[in-house]
Amino acid sequence: MVDDAGVVDTGSGTPPVVDLGAYERQIASLPAVVDVTPTSLAVSEEGETTDSVTVSLSAVPATNVTIQLTFDANIRVDTGSGFGVSPQTLTLTPANALSGATVSVRAVDDAIDEASPHTSTILTSATSSASPAFNGRPVADVVVAVTDNDTAGIVLSQSGGSTQVQEGGAGDSYNLVLTSQPVADVTVNMAFDSSQLVVAGDTDGTFALTFTAADWHQPQTVNVVAVDDTLVEANPHSTLIVQTVGSTDPLYAAINPADVAVSIAENDTVHVASVGSSTGTGEAAGPLSLTSRLEITSNGTPGGVLTSALSAQVVLTAGTAVQGLPADTTVEDPNVGNNSATVVSLLESLFANGFEAPLVAG
Repeated sequence: MVDDAGVVDTGSGTPPVVDLGAYERQIASLPAVVDVTPTSLAVSEEGETTDSVTVSLSAVPATNVTIQLTFDANIRVDTGSGFGVSPQTLTLTPANALSGATVSVRAVDDAIDEASPHTSTILTSATSSASPAFNGRPVADVVVAVTDNDTAGIVLSQSGGSTQVQEGGAGDSYNLVLTSQPVADVTVNMAFDSSQLVVAGDTDGTFALTFTAADWHQPQTVNVVAVDDTLVEANPHSTLIVQTVGSTDPLYAAINPADVAVSIAENDTVHVASVGSSTGTGEAAGPLSLTSRLEITSNGTPGGVLTSALSAQVVLTAGTAVQGLPADTTVEDPNVGNNSATVVSLLESLFANGFEAPLVAG
């Protein structure tokens, strides 16, 4: 049986071909059914893989039938003229209506950390056609599962694997960069001891840098310089740059970035020197008191401040023998200045004939 559209129906004919007339018109007036197979697809950002569906009609239309497809930025769709962004139009013709037309779907390899898989839905419009039986027919939507390949993170890169600075000398730097594109600005906040460091030119103990969706992949440099103070500290001594994150991107807001340990080379020194000389005329019993002088050099010139108590060792030279004696030589006041005198009390009496001047070393 052939529905000879456009031919006047007579209800007669020569067998085996008979013009059925009204029956033909009844068949032609039945609404068409749109088949979408399958309605679920799976693609991956890694390699931007593809999948496809076939869309067909239950009958042959007299004119073309179109369907509009809309979707989000996670996928691209090809209806026959190449992959493109939303929207795309699918056309079914009298030639391909029954066999169907292929719609290909491809993942977009973006830089955003998303659920894996996350879903995109291809929303389909009702059909549009000049043939009444093929116009306004419903079309099933297609759900696409997209496997993600991105992970949110903050990478810290230190030159030489560490951050080392010198008082009155060379500074150092480190870089920060994100591992995925954020959906909101990401700010890295830094807190540091302003008496020890200057960070990115800031001297108030705080500094912050911000990554956006446009520059997230570009490393940002943080310059670190030591404060050239007048304190006598351990050489080297260290301090921390504590880093935290602020963002409305929930993935980045949950990240606790690594802190930066900074090693500081000291340029202030201290020396305990003997004041005057003493001699011995035979063994002496009981304690002997010596007067010494504390000499502090800060930034190459006399002056400075101790940051902790200082102990010294006393060495006595008797003839050719050198004897080390325990001593309680301690400067207890961290704020004592240059050339301050202190008393060295020997705890033992081991003086011998020929005793020479004591040497007091800091």
